[in-house]
Amino acid sequence: MVKHKSSRSRLIAPGEHRYARLRAIPHSGCSRITCQVCSMTLACKEATEARNMKVFVTGATGYVGGSVSTKLLEAGHEVIGLARSDDAAAALKKRGIEPHAGDINAHTPIVEAAKRVDAVVNAANSDNVFVAHALLTALRGTGKVLIQTSGSSVVGKYDNGEASEDTFDENTPFKPQPEKATRVAIDEAVLAAAKAGVRSVVIRPTLIYGRGIGV
Repeated sequence: MVKHKSSRSRLIAPGEHRYARLRAIPHSGCSRITCQVCSMTLACKEATEARNMKVFVTGATGYVGGSVSTKLLEAGHEVIGLARSDDAAAALKKRGIEPHAGDINAHTPIVEAAKRVDAVVNAANSDNVFVAHALLTALRGTGKVLIQTSGSSVVGKYDNGEASEDTFDENTPFKPQPEKATRVAIDEAVLAAAKAGVRSVVIRPTLIYGRGIGV
């Protein structure tokens, strides 16, 4: 128990600070959290407990999703991974990931998993409208985080090997090639969900290569 240095001093448990206004302060490879009400800094262990989350990762048995899941575990978060087979579930368990039975085309399992967690990373299939719809349905109005994995190929053009002079940033308008139209529509729906109580973000990585560190 610690004494809260407010106008009315009282004894509180460190965990209560997670409901106060908290500010992370990095130091020496870890994080402390300072209560902006009383300016008291929680110890590293308490700070870690306050910011650890439960995260649902689709594609947790894949290259990107598996690597993301591994990094989340290393950071102290709890990970739930979608598993569509017993073999996939066993592989997830072996890595310390809680398997959740389901397929990205099955609405109900996706919704159930998303409602159990603090944040969702969709790394399964950037072009799958079913999983995106299920996640947006589950997270609407919750204030939870949704990270959608897309790809920079949405701005690609058929230049027959010639370098393009076009440059793009997050706000550059563009017309996608027909085969990327669905992905762009999904990305836009995810971003629009920010107006419906979802802390959403779309990541469009370029070429991904290297040795996977996941399942």
